[in-house]
Amino acid sequence: MDFNHINLNDIDDSRKPIDDNVYTLEINKIDTVYKEVKKPDSAYFGQTLQYLKGSFTVVEDPKYSGRKLWSDFCTAFKVPLIFLKKISAATGVQQADGETLSDWSGQFALLNPPARFQVRVKQVPDRRDPDGPPVNEIEFFTARPV
Repeated sequence: MDFNHINLNDIDDSRKPIDDNVYTLEINKIDTVYKEVKKPDSAYFGQTLQYLKGSFTVVEDPKYSGRKLWSDFCTAFKVPLIFLKKISAATGVQQADGETLSDWSGQFALLNPPARFQVRVKQVPDRRDPDGPPVNEIEFFTARPV
């Protein structure tokens, strides 16, 4: 693969969030990971929980095509599972009877062409740094087919 066309002076390294709007997102992958809960005040402290880590790319947008967005889905809670169900309905990629959630999510990386859906993205305060710049949040409850 030839990368001679890349000019680092043209790369926007500001990491500014994208504008509030409805975007078409392409699913790059949704990986299964396991994390130990380290917050002592959590009801799940010391337990290992399953997360699905989603990687998405904005497509078909004149200003933000190519921008990456990420989201984690903790399977211990109902709302992230509802978001995953919305993604499933919007993309048409259904979980087969008897198929594990990990197997279902793993197929997104293999799809050619990649699965796409439309969804609202907005800017919100960063939970880790409330005084810092805003970050993007994908409103998965608004997911719909392209």
